[in-house]
Amino acid sequence: MLPLMLLVVLLGVAVGVVFFRRRPFPAVRVGKQGSFSRERVGGFLTSRGRPGMIILALIGLLALWLVLANLGLLHSGSTVQAGAFVVRVAPLLSTGQDQRQGMIVAEQLVDALKQRVTTPMNVGVLRQPVASAQEALAAAQAEGTDVLVWGQVAEGTTADQAGLRPYLLWLPGEPFVPRTWQGFDGHFALPADYELAIQPLNGSAVLPPLLDSLNHFSRGDADKALPLIDQLSGDYADVLRPELPAVLRAIMLWAQGLLPDAESAAQIAVEATSRPQHWNNLGAVRLDQQKLESARPALEQALAAAPELA
Repeated sequence: MLPLMLLVVLLGVAVGVVFFRRRPFPAVRVGKQGSFSRERVGGFLTSRGRPGMIILALIGLLALWLVLANLGLLHSGSTVQAGAFVVRVAPLLSTGQDQRQGMIVAEQLVDALKQRVTTPMNVGVLRQPVASAQEALAAAQAEGTDVLVWGQVAEGTTADQAGLRPYLLWLPGEPFVPRTWQGFDGHFALPADYELAIQPLNGSAVLPPLLDSLNHFSRGDADKALPLIDQLSGDYADVLRPELPAVLRAIMLWAQGLLPDAESAAQIAVEATSRPQHWNNLGAVRLDQQKLESARPALEQALAAAPELA
């Protein structure tokens, strides 16, 4: 962008010179102290005529634009490349009095993610804390994020200690390859927000593989995402809520044609949190196995709670 704008400025200068040559400027008179008078400065500008004045104004505006752009003052959010997997961590809410701890831990967590994730992603810290799923949704939409992490941190702990109770908001952006899988849209519904912790966990250890699996899944790499999810669920079964891993496992196993295993994973998601999306997914997988009697109550449960799933 910078070379292009410099080229535009140079072209503007060249055009301005052409216009400036159209009218001769009277001989300069120097005042007693060797300086231009205000009248002579005004005469210099007005002698160029309206076109010259316009060009001069444009050059000034372009120069101002370049300065502001280089200072990063022309946009309020982070600029990211199209198709990037964007993750933002909000300042955490501390259980202690000093809320500065929340920003410090969020920055520590972002540093850990940048060092430990194995898939390309754009990771950063939000400026403002988030206290609810509604606030997280608004912040994620404003920032254009795929994943937003927020939550609470125990007083006196750091990102690599078991003191974090994180929540995760997931708004899959493009590319989201699972949408192209035949039958995906007609089968599955995904909640947007997830509570991740059964009890306080080590965010620096748990979040990198979880986000890697989400990134792989979003790009359709089920063969890479599934082993990560399985290992994560095994290593941190005592602290990580099974809801999100079970949702991912159910869809990936369904895509691989492993319907009984997909049903088991969907059942785990329902047992973790009885949400209409999970009942819908369980009913859909049962329908694929021609289990009509058990599919019907699951789908009815989903529609009773969320008619928009119909």
